[in-house]
Amino acid sequence: MDQGEIKQALENAFNQCEQAGYPLEEIQKQILLQISELAQLQTAPPLANTGMNPLDDLTPAERQRLLEHIHHCEREGLDWKICLLNDWLAGNSSGMVQFIRDRYGPTWLEQVHPFHLAAYSDGRIKVKLGDRLEVSNTLWEWIPDPQAQEREWYACRVIRVFESSDGDRTYLNCTVRLENGSEYDIYGMDDWNHYNWRWPSP
Repeated sequence: MDQGEIKQALENAFNQCEQAGYPLEEIQKQILLQISELAQLQTAPPLANTGMNPLDDLTPAERQRLLEHIHHCEREGLDWKICLLNDWLAGNSSGMVQFIRDRYGPTWLEQVHPFHLAAYSDGRIKVKLGDRLEVSNTLWEWIPDPQAQEREWYACRVIRVFESSDGDRTYLNCTVRLENGSEYDIYGMDDWNHYNWRWPSP
C-alpha cells in the first residue's frame, strides 16, 4: 500500500467508528495518521546505516528521563513504546516523557532501536522475552583470537530469560533460538558473556 491508500483506509475506519457510535477524537485521528506515515520509513535507509542515534537529539536530562521511563516499564513487564503509544491514543499525559510526544512524535519513536538505547543505558536496559539479538559463534566454538575475522554473528530470538546467583551476585541469563532452530543458554549476559551478544541493526 502506498501512503495515499493507507490514508484512505484510515479515513474509512474513522467513518466506520463514527457510524458505530464510537467516534475518535481529533487528536487520536492525528496520531493514527502520523503513525501511518511511518510506512514511508520502511523504504528509507535505516538510521543505523547513517551512524546516527535518535537519542542524540535529546538533551542529557531528556535522555535520563527516557531511560528512567524505560527502566520503570521493564520492572512492570511492559513495553515502553506501547505504553507511550497507548497514552497518545487515549489522550493521556505521558508524564516525565511527554516531551517525546510534544516535540518528536511517533516518527522519532519508531527510529529508536535497542542498540540505540544500549549506547546510553549503562547496562540498565535488559533483554526480555521475544527480543531479537545477535550472538557470536564464540559461545559454542573456541576461537583463539575473538577479535579475529573468524568471529561470526548469528541472528536469534530470546525465548527464555532467567537469573542465577553465586551467592554474592545475581546474573542475567537467557535461552536463544537461532534461525536454524538451534537453542543455546547464555549465562552471564550482563557480566562475562556481555561481549558475545549484541543488539541487531534494523
